[in-house]
Amino acid sequence: MVDDGLKARAIKARDWMLEASFPFWADHGVHPVLGFRERLTMAGDPIEDSDTRVRLQARQTFCFAFAQLIGWQDPRAKDLVARGIETLTTHCQRPDGLYGARMAYAGGLSNASADLYDTAFALLALSWATRTGANGAAEAAAAASAAIESVLKRPASEGGYREALPAPELRLQNPHMHLFESSLAFHEATGDADALARAKGIESLLETRFLLPEIGALREVFTPNWGPAPGDRLEAGHQYEWVWLMAERARLDGKPVSPAAEGLYANALKLTGSDGAVALSHTLDGQVLDATERTWGLTEALKAHLARIEQGDGAATAHAIQSFDRMWARHVDPAPEGGWLDKYGPDGQPDTADMTAATGYHIYVAIAELMRVAEI
Repeated sequence: MVDDGLKARAIKARDWMLEASFPFWADHGVHPVLGFRERLTMAGDPIEDSDTRVRLQARQTFCFAFAQLIGWQDPRAKDLVARGIETLTTHCQRPDGLYGARMAYAGGLSNASADLYDTAFALLALSWATRTGANGAAEAAAAASAAIESVLKRPASEGGYREALPAPELRLQNPHMHLFESSLAFHEATGDADALARAKGIESLLETRFLLPEIGALREVFTPNWGPAPGDRLEAGHQYEWVWLMAERARLDGKPVSPAAEGLYANALKLTGSDGAVALSHTLDGQVLDATERTWGLTEALKAHLARIEQGDGAATAHAIQSFDRMWARHVDPAPEGGWLDKYGPDGQPDTADMTAATGYHIYVAIAELMRVAEI
């Protein structure tokens, strides 16, 4: 039986998303020339940037594809998805099929540097747009997936994918995590078996390379041979995110959740404050490194707790409610209706001068999961 408190929060979040947040960003977040606005003032007014992150254009395309799929204001959502696809494929793509780092609002790339993270988000957006039936989405998603394989895949002796071009000296887990996510999305949208195989390969990399073997916690930065590297740290938010993502893989292929998820969840809980706070980073021995709090840490915690509820963890409901309530009280309620306050500094005070559209991807996915688990 679904917990009544969890269900009530799911209804509250759904109504806010459909009635306030999607309309807010559709009204205020569309750039008059091209794509979507990078950011707004905290009052919801436009900020006239000359360019934007490509990953932001991808995330907003994803958000409106998600909105369309759950029935929000079609054909308005359909038009916004089409706008996003046109922006990504015409102005953000490199000749090699990868996606650049920044797009000029006047058109074209202002920074054509290739990064696995950016291309992974383009693949995620195009995969979700494929599920809406949008023209050109499936072909563009397939092209992005193929470019990742042909341009960024490393030799088997190294494992994984080039995090950027040229290949950086240090290896990173985070771009691989988002490639895992987008590969699952592409597989779900199209049935592509190679995408699921790629995701499973990245999950194997997590199990064999990304974890601190003594405790099963997630490392972030590695030398070329996967050894310790300067800047390595623990991020509870990413550990929570992997817990949910591995549950997603299990949902899609019907195979068991990796045993690594248990250690990741246990470590993330240890790094989380008794009040539910998810600090940005910790040292490898669990001391707070950066006490900054971002919205995404709480959304990933909520998603992981929801996955654990489905796996029969009796304590996870209380954790989920705590994460939701902290997110709502600190990041949603103080903001303009439909928006968010993304960041709190180490002193516990709001620390943001503007409202980044990129946060919506995190919040909406968490709400979608909450709705699904709460059965509303």
